Amino acid sequence: MEEAAALKKTTVITQRIVSQETKDIVSSVFTNPNKVNKIINGSANTNHYWELLSPNKVPAEIADVIGEVLEYGTEASYKGVSSKVLQVTRNGITKTVQVPYIIQKGVITFGDAWVIP
Repeated sequence: MEEAAALKKTTVITQRIVSQETKDIVSSVFTNPNKVNKIINGSANTNHYWELLSPNKVPAEIADVIGEVLEYGTEASYKGVSSKVLQVTRNGITKTVQVPYIIQKGVITFGDAWVIP
């Protein structure tokens, strides 16, 4: 009986399935160390708050989150550029993530992304 009560309190978070096309888009960006650094650490005087969803700021975990946002996020404008936003849960914490992007030659590309604290 106690085990059943404990199971009811447990929340299982399942990552969303991301298409191979989206994984390829994210992978192509994550091959550039400068872009990875900007996405994970931000630029001068900014914090992208990835530690809220990935305590050790693991690039693979962050890439997975970005893939989910690109695949399932809602369209939003950011400084005149298209972006996608999505609430993502990791480690029991739910935060909104924003990924601004552009379409070049029919392909989505991005160079930044962050967690909204």
